[in-house]
Amino acid sequence: AAVAAAAAAMRSGAVSAVPTEDMNNLRGVGIFNVPKPKRDAARTVAEIEEARLHSTKISEQLSQGPANASKRRKRKKLQRHTRAVLNAFFAQSEPPVLPHAGP
Repeated sequence: AAVAAAAAAMRSGAVSAVPTEDMNNLRGVGIFNVPKPKRDAARTVAEIEEARLHSTKISEQLSQGPANASKRRKRKKLQRHTRAVLNAFFAQSEPPVLPHAGP
């Protein structure tokens, strides 16, 4: 909603300057071509902190264990041909039968 509002404000001319964060969002929407802002220490530190928080969140979800297992989708049954191919691939190989050499 905020992205759409910022885009509408830019199109109407009501806003002459848009904050950098909104420019990044507008670039993703594809409204106009905006060059990426240059890297600086503050932006890098913010991205590192965001990545750390995300990894913490994911590790907490994984540590909860099977509580989320019920949300997983059931696997679809494999087709007959696919099962045959997989069985042939994982089957034990048999030694070759060589023709008997005569006397």
